Amino acid sequence: MPLPCGRYLDMVRVDIPVKALLDHLPVVIGGAPDDADVLTRQVQGAREIAISGAFSLAAEGLAAGYEGMERRAYWMASHEWTILQQALVDSGAFDAAARGEDTADACKQAEQLVQGADDRRVLPATNLSWYDAQNNLRALNAYVIAQGNRLIDQGGAPLIPWEQGSTGFFRLPTEEEWEFAARGGVNGIAVLGPLHSVTDPASGRARTPELKEIANLGRTRGGETVAGVGGYLPNLLGIFDTVGNASELVHDLFGLVRPDREHGATGGMVLRGGNSLTPDTVIGIAHRQEVPPFDVSGEGRSPVAGMRVVLTSPVISRGYDPSGNRASDLPNPELERKIEESLRELVAVRSTAGASFRDEARNLLSQLQTDLSAANAGVASAEQVSRVTTALEQSEAAINEARVAEIRARVRSAVDGILLIRNISAISLVWLADLEKARAQVQQVTDSRRAQLEERIDKAFENVDRRIAIIGVQVSELQNTLRVLAQADPELVENARREISQGLRAAGIELYDEWAWPLYDGALERVRALPGTDLTAELTQRLDIFAKERAEKYGR
Repeated sequence: MPLPCGRYLDMVRVDIPVKALLDHLPVVIGGAPDDADVLTRQVQGAREIAISGAFSLAAEGLAAGYEGMERRAYWMASHEWTILQQALVDSGAFDAAARGEDTADACKQAEQLVQGADDRRVLPATNLSWYDAQNNLRALNAYVIAQGNRLIDQGGAPLIPWEQGSTGFFRLPTEEEWEFAARGGVNGIAVLGPLHSVTDPASGRARTPELKEIANLGRTRGGETVAGVGGYLPNLLGIFDTVGNASELVHDLFGLVRPDREHGATGGMVLRGGNSLTPDTVIGIAHRQEVPPFDVSGEGRSPVAGMRVVLTSPVISRGYDPSGNRASDLPNPELERKIEESLRELVAVRSTAGASFRDEARNLLSQLQTDLSAANAGVASAEQVSRVTTALEQSEAAINEARVAEIRARVRSAVDGILLIRNISAISLVWLADLEKARAQVQQVTDSRRAQLEERIDKAFENVDRRIAIIGVQVSELQNTLRVLAQADPELVENARREISQGLRAAGIELYDEWAWPLYDGALERVRALPGTDLTAELTQRLDIFAKERAEKYGR
């Protein structure tokens, strides 16, 4: 995105796979080392959060409406806010451009503010307080909105995306937005270690880096505390310097993390990612610390505190204005309709245990509410019925969320079981080959040791046979799991498969794609096609892939 004085702001889109307006993606963030002290564990403990985006996307890109929506997204800056961008604020270049004035003098002043800066090694802007960050955002948004309006008046497109009839805007990220993007989005969030995954320059595959590959830890060639932005490997989304260099302000207030949930007391602002002075032993994506908005010196700030911006939009976006007047108060009936549809889907009574009884209860409550209204039974009675109805809807939503988690666990169990069966089948050949060689060697022994060695060989063969027998047990358990998945909502099953495979691939575990998922897909298809049929023999033949070779060579 172009800025005044020939500067730019580079943004990376962060996608969240959702299909309805009330959908979100549950993920786990945070986490402290096992040997961390008690305060570190309570500052950055692991916790489950839910995340979505503000911009609706179809398969081809930004959606004109909500039909065909496959993702929602926000944008995050690929780099920390730099001294070059800060100079546009301090010189008044943003304000002049927003007013439509000549920016030549402001741009000269901006150049003077960064005089001597190395364009090949641009430092992040640091020593920022919360109020500095808000002033930067005020200036940036004023410029973006004003310039966007001028471009629209000229028949062009605005500088930044809109969601329906509402313009996007810049702000600090929430902690959830920051960490989800910092870990690499959907493809990186599964790796809950201290560092984000990177794309290996040589192989093109995802891998976990060494700390020195992604973070500046205070050892710059110029002697500065922070290093130039973008000098280390980015994460899977192309976002740089989320670990080390400058700590980054986020939008949220700081609180501790209990083992079960976030603690209720809130304090100052939050800095994320650690900085160049953070010890190697605790630095990482999950690192967070508190900076008060004020201290005894005035505005709370740190010499290694910077910022990074996100681009988002209102959750309740305005209706689209075809006249081009850009009215900010148009109702959005399509949004209301889609939220209502999403709500109905969320609380729908599905085929889970007790579903028929819950459905009957809701019908009875609906009829009772109608009867009370007709009989003018009073506000109190109607409110009580309404509360019970809401409680039932909340219960149904929780049941549906639990069903999604259950399906995910079953899919993971099935594919892990398939990989285990394949591994036992393959390694049994190695075991048997080694034992046959050992038996041949024992037969050459002529002294008293031979009987003892032969006994040990026989016991080793028995151990291999017991492990081969596990295949039958695993196939039986797998068939039961596949039967449950075959009867479940196909969309839930497919979503779980996609999310699990993406997470494994992002973690650099690609053997599932090569060995496990094709066998899983074929086995599930057969179970769906033949419900109620015992497919133990067929599944064993499909999955115990070295059974024939094992039988021919070793009689087992």
